[in-house]
Amino acid sequence: MAIHYIKDPVHHLIKINDDDKKIMDTLLFQRLRNIFHLGTAYFTYPGATHSRFEHSLGVMSLGSSVLYNVINNANEKKLDFWKKLEDNEELKKTLRYACLLHDIGHAPFSHVCEEFYDKERDLLVKDLKNQLEFIIDSNENTEQMWRSKPLHELMSCSIILSHYSDKLDELEVNPKDVCAIILGRVCKDVPREKRSHYGVLANILNSPIDVDKFDYLLRDNYMTGASLASLDKERLLTSYTVSHKNNLVLSEKGLSLVTNLIVGRNQVYMWVYQHHKVVFTDTLLRKMIRTLIDEGLIKTEDFFSKSAVTEELIDDYNMISEIRTNAKKSKKILDLYSMWRGHEFLKPCWKHAFEFNKKFEGEPKNDLVKDARYKPDKLEKWLAKHLKIEACRVMVSCAKFEPFIAAGKDIPINVNGSIKYAIGDFGLSIEDIGKYSNVPYVYVDANQIDNCLDGLKNYSSSFISD
Repeated sequence: MAIHYIKDPVHHLIKINDDDKKIMDTLLFQRLRNIFHLGTAYFTYPGATHSRFEHSLGVMSLGSSVLYNVINNANEKKLDFWKKLEDNEELKKTLRYACLLHDIGHAPFSHVCEEFYDKERDLLVKDLKNQLEFIIDSNENTEQMWRSKPLHELMSCSIILSHYSDKLDELEVNPKDVCAIILGRVCKDVPREKRSHYGVLANILNSPIDVDKFDYLLRDNYMTGASLASLDKERLLTSYTVSHKNNLVLSEKGLSLVTNLIVGRNQVYMWVYQHHKVVFTDTLLRKMIRTLIDEGLIKTEDFFSKSAVTEELIDDYNMISEIRTNAKKSKKILDLYSMWRGHEFLKPCWKHAFEFNKKFEGEPKNDLVKDARYKPDKLEKWLAKHLKIEACRVMVSCAKFEPFIAAGKDIPINVNGSIKYAIGDFGLSIEDIGKYSNVPYVYVDANQIDNCLDGLKNYSSSFISD
C-alpha cells in the first residue's frame, strides 16, 4: 500500500495511506477545509485560519501514535493482554478512522454556530438510539448520555452511519464501533475479551487526556501565535500507557508535563477562546444568523441540519455569502454586516475576567453573569433604553469554559502501579481559575463605556422582565 506524506506546521509530516485517502477524498470530508477551526478568531488572530480538515488529520496522526506507544509500553510491562493485539489491524484502523471522522458533522464556523443545530437533536438522538442502542456504560444513565453529548458529535455519528458505512465495511472496520469511540463508549457486541481494548480506544479520543484536546491545544496555540501552552509533544506521547485494569493513563515520566497540560489548556481558553474580540465577533455572527432566521430570510434547516451538511455541503463561505446577499433586504442585517465587513466593532466595557471582577462585586456581578448567559437579548434592550441608543449599538454575550477541576475531570497517572490523579492527589493546578471561568461581556461605542459602567454597577435582574 502506497504511503503519502502531508506537510503540517504542527506535526511536521503526517503519514497517510491509500485506505485513508478513501475517506479523505470524499466531498463531505473535503468540506472540512472550509470550516474554520476557531470560528471567527481570525479577526483577532490573523493566522487562525486553520480548518477542521487539518485538525482531523492531526488527531488521526496523534491517535495512531498514542496507540503505538500504549502497545509498546504495555509490552514492556509484560501485559500479555495487549501483546497479542500488537498486529491487530482492525483495532488500529477503528481508532484511526474514528479520529479522522470525529468532526465530520461540524456546523459552519464550528462551535460558534452549533446552537443552531438544536432543532436537530431530537432527530439525531432518535436516529442514533435506533442504531447504537448497544453502546454500554454501566455507570451512566443512557438517556442522559444521549442528551448531554455535543450536537456535532451526534451529527458526526449520524453522518458516518449513513454516508461512510460502505467505505468502512470495505476497509474491514465496523462503523458502529467508530461511532461508539467518538462518543467515548464501547459497543455491546464487541467480544468480551476485547472490550477493555476498545475502552482504551474510546479514552484515546474522548477523555481528559484525549488526542482531540492534544491537537487543538498544539494547533490553536501555534496558529494564533499566542504561545500560551508549552507542551513537550514527543515526551507526552511516550507517556501514554495502560493500567493493569486496562484504563488509559499517563506513566510517571509524564508527571512533569501535566502541569503544562492543565495550565496550558486553561490559558488558551482564557486568552484565546475567551478573548473579548473573539467573543464579540462570534456573537456578531450568531446575531446576524439569528436575524436572518427571525426575519424569515432563511430557514434554519437549510443551513443547520443533516441534509444541509450532507446534500448541500454547507460551509462557512456559504453562510457569509447568504448574510451578504440578504444585507440588501434588511436594515438590521445591513447594520450588523457593515460592522462585520468594515471591522467597525463595538468596544468592551472590560477586556477580561480579572477586570470584570475588579469592577463588580455582589449582586450586580451575579446578576450580570446570569442575565448575560440566559437573557442577553433582554439585557441588550434594557441597556439600549437606559443609554438612549440604538439597539444595534449594544451587544451582550457570556464566555464560558470548564477548567479541569471545575469540570470534575482529572488526569490519571500510573505511579508504581498505583493510579494517582494530577489535581486530586498531586494538586497540580497552578491557580484557582474557576472564579474566572464565567465572563459576561458588554459592548458599546467607545463614548458610551463610562455611562454603561455607571448603569451596570447598580444593575439588578429585576430591571428586565421575563
